[in-house]
Amino acid sequence: HYICYTPGGNAKPTLAYGTNIRKKMESPVAAEQAAGRVLAGVNGDYFVMATGMPLGIILHKGELISSDAGNAAFGFLEDGSAILGMPDLHITLDSGSVSCSVDSVNKNYKSGQFCLYTSAWGEQVPLSADYRCMELIPEEGGELSLGGELHCFAGPVRAPEAALPLEEGKLFLCYSGPDEAWQATGLDNTEPEEMLTLTVHAADERFESCREAMGCLYPLLSAGEVLPDLDDIDKNLAPRTAIGIREDGSILIYTADGRQSGYAVGLTLREVAVRLKELGCVDVGAL
Repeated sequence: HYICYTPGGNAKPTLAYGTNIRKKMESPVAAEQAAGRVLAGVNGDYFVMATGMPLGIILHKGELISSDAGNAAFGFLEDGSAILGMPDLHITLDSGSVSCSVDSVNKNYKSGQFCLYTSAWGEQVPLSADYRCMELIPEEGGELSLGGELHCFAGPVRAPEAALPLEEGKLFLCYSGPDEAWQATGLDNTEPEEMLTLTVHAADERFESCREAMGCLYPLLSAGEVLPDLDDIDKNLAPRTAIGIREDGSILIYTADGRQSGYAVGLTLREVAVRLKELGCVDVGAL
C-alpha cells in the first residue's frame, strides 16, 4: 500500500511521540496528538522493541527532542517537502569559562559521554554509580533547535545518590567516566546562575530549515540508484515501511505486509528499493 502527497498543499507531515520517547504509543493516541484531520500514519524510524524508543533524531515543531546518534534521517520543511540525509549534529555548551561537547540528547547513557536529558526522556534522569549532573534552566520561551542557540542558567553540579526528577523547564547534563574529561570542560568552575549557551548545528545544513525530522536507519536509494550491499544488511522477508522522494518533490509513503503465511511473506530491503524506484522515487529510506 502507498499514499503520495505533493508539498505546498494542505497535507503536511507531523510527528507524534507520546508523553515521553521511551513509551510505546498506539495509533489512536498518535492520531489524537496530530493537529487537523489525519489522512494516514506509519511508524517513524526503527526503534527499541522493548520500549518504543526511536534510534535516530526526533525534531518536532522545530524543537530537537532527541539527537541523531549518527543515523540518517528524513527532514520535512514547513511546506511539507522532504529531504533524506545525514544530520550529523554537533552540540556544544559554552560560556566564558565552559567548553563542553555534548554527545547526545535523550539517548541511552554511554560511559565517557556527556548526555543531555529533558522531560521528553521520562520522569527521571538515568543513573550510573559515578554520575555527575549539572542542572540547566533555559531562558523563558527558549527551546533546543537546529541551527539555533538556547541560553541557560547554570544550576548546581551534583553527584546524585538517587534518581533526579526530570521536570518541564529543566535540563540535566550528565557524565560518567574519567575525571579528567569532566574537569577539562570547566563545569566545576561555573558560578550560580552563570549564563551558558547550548548550540546545535547540523553538518547537513538543510536540516536546520526543517520543521519535523525523524531517523532513518537504512537509506535504500540515493539519486535514483539502489544502494549496494542491502542484502548484507538485511535480506530477510519482513513487513516494511519506507518513504520515497520523487524527482518532482512529491513524497510517497509505502508499507508492505509480511510474516503472514499464505497472505503476505514480506519484502527484503533491496526489493523495497527496487519497487519504490519503479514508482518514480529517487531517494528512499526504510523506517
